[in-house]
Amino acid sequence: MTFPKFLVSPRQTCLHRLIRQKKLIRQPSDKKPAPSAPAAVQENEPTCPVCREKFENPKMMPKCGHSLCESCEVKISVQDPIQKKKTLTCPMCRQAVQLNIDEYLPVNWIAKDLLALYNRGGPIKGSEHTLECSSCNEPLSEKKTFDCEFCAQRDQKIEVLICAACAFLHHNEHSSIVKRVTFADAAYKKGKIGGISRDPEEPRHEKASTLMEVNKEFDVFFGDLEKDYERVNSRLQKLGGDCPMTQKATDKESEELMKVDGVIKKKLEKLSIWKTTLWNISQLNNDERHQVYNRIMNKQ
Repeated sequence: MTFPKFLVSPRQTCLHRLIRQKKLIRQPSDKKPAPSAPAAVQENEPTCPVCREKFENPKMMPKCGHSLCESCEVKISVQDPIQKKKTLTCPMCRQAVQLNIDEYLPVNWIAKDLLALYNRGGPIKGSEHTLECSSCNEPLSEKKTFDCEFCAQRDQKIEVLICAACAFLHHNEHSSIVKRVTFADAAYKKGKIGGISRDPEEPRHEKASTLMEVNKEFDVFFGDLEKDYERVNSRLQKLGGDCPMTQKATDKESEELMKVDGVIKKKLEKLSIWKTTLWNISQLNNDERHQVYNRIMNKQ
């Protein structure tokens, strides 16, 4: 209801303006209210990058691992009837993949399982804390919480807890090592994650231990190389001192020595690689150092 201006006092006008600013009354409008967003968008659920709707039977792009709806696969497909091929370009990163005209993208089963879990469960609550996703900071639910082992190892953390949506959207490149987490008590888990820290001396001790092991292997290898060198030297001296030896025998012996010399050169090259590897290992972090050391041991 409105009143003529001459019936409204300045005080009432000021009060009315303040109420409008605080949005305590609604302004009349001829515009129709905008339709509410779909539930998937309101709840920040994973949506198809093509249709922006909730995923239905997600398909996976083979090169980049991004997903899209089964129906949207047909929308982005560009067919070449002459070559009997079709090209699909990823709507996220624009990487293209070519398939036979009768082929289809594979089903993303990991994404399908994550979507099924996304619709179940409530927030995980402890006596004092509510656990949150490390990516989006939303409360985690008991039945749709995951731990990314790749990020935990990279950041040297106990666990990196994420919700199903972030596991699907932001961790799909290493989704094969994203595992589901079972909680006994949220407050206990919160204390474990926040309170446990590695001994600052532990990385240094691990590094020293690894270097000692590599040095030991290096010494063994170098000792074998010295023995080979002494053996070749002895044969060369024998060849030079044995005058009655025929030219044919000399040539044959020289050939064998050339072969041995080639072997020694290869071992010297390997020795140089070991020295470079030893220096590089000292510059790596613990996880990378152990991986390199295991590869070296497996090649022997």
